[in-house]
Amino acid sequence: MAQMTSSLVSVGYVSWNVASSVGLILINKWLLDFIRLECILFLTGMHLIASWIAVYALIKLGYESYKPMPGLQIARVVASFFFTVAFFNLSLKLNSVGTYQLSKLLVTPVTAAMQYVFFRKSVGLDTQAALGVICVCVAFVTTADVTVTMTGVGCSCVAILASATHSLWSKSKPTELGLTTYQLNFHMFPWTAMCFIAASMLVERDPVGQMLGLLQADLDPEVAGSSRVAFMVLTCLMAASLNISSSQLIFYTSPLTYHVVGHFKLILILIFGVLFLNSPVSGTLATGMLGAVGGVVWYTSIKYREQQAAAKVVQSDKRQGA
Repeated sequence: MAQMTSSLVSVGYVSWNVASSVGLILINKWLLDFIRLECILFLTGMHLIASWIAVYALIKLGYESYKPMPGLQIARVVASFFFTVAFFNLSLKLNSVGTYQLSKLLVTPVTAAMQYVFFRKSVGLDTQAALGVICVCVAFVTTADVTVTMTGVGCSCVAILASATHSLWSKSKPTELGLTTYQLNFHMFPWTAMCFIAASMLVERDPVGQMLGLLQADLDPEVAGSSRVAFMVLTCLMAASLNISSSQLIFYTSPLTYHVVGHFKLILILIFGVLFLNSPVSGTLATGMLGAVGGVVWYTSIKYREQQAAAKVVQSDKRQGA
């Protein structure tokens, strides 16, 4: 019974994360394509403020309690998250889209390696094989054009290391510090938001003016459309849902499972485009998508068997203790 409950919890967090991610992507695409919003860093800061408000509300409503966190630990977690987003954005700007996607793929093996080096947690051969199938197949469908610059490669390396580090810390820091994921996020979200807003003020063109322009356009009866602010609020709500569900997903499953879910979301988006948006499909694309889905199914079955084995060990220990 406990094992089934654990599996259902994991499926619930995966479903929550996938739904939040797909919803956020669709809303952001509308904002970027139709409104021509350019202040991406400022928008990210707003997303994190909304995420902090959601966690603060849980504390105020009594569903969670406040617990302090050492300043140095906050700085480390904030830096790993900020460097992940900032340097992946720089990688996309300086390299081709294919190189950017390849960098995202490399986070998975780097996470596995760092997990072993720093936490002495190894990955079984069957899990390694499943991860290999997923990464290779996703590479087939996303890395057709791979061109790099030296600066871009450096940014990619920083982003890969920061992303792997952040996912590992999202799993280990709550246990190490005696915090829940909500308590950790309560400290991380506002500082990270300030970092992105400060970066936006430095490198983006009048981000506050752009946001005020959206509000003025909604209030002006002569401007067509009146959903800009509503969509801004909606994207913040979806981002809060995604940020919180990501932390829960990592903590209750594993950093590697979180990255596998990320690859699966990409494949779902590609499948959606083929089925509903008439995106072109080739033999390589179809083979890659089917192979990636097969790899995810294989990885899921391995994790399920591991959970069953762990549950049997716990039950055996309880019988011996009785």
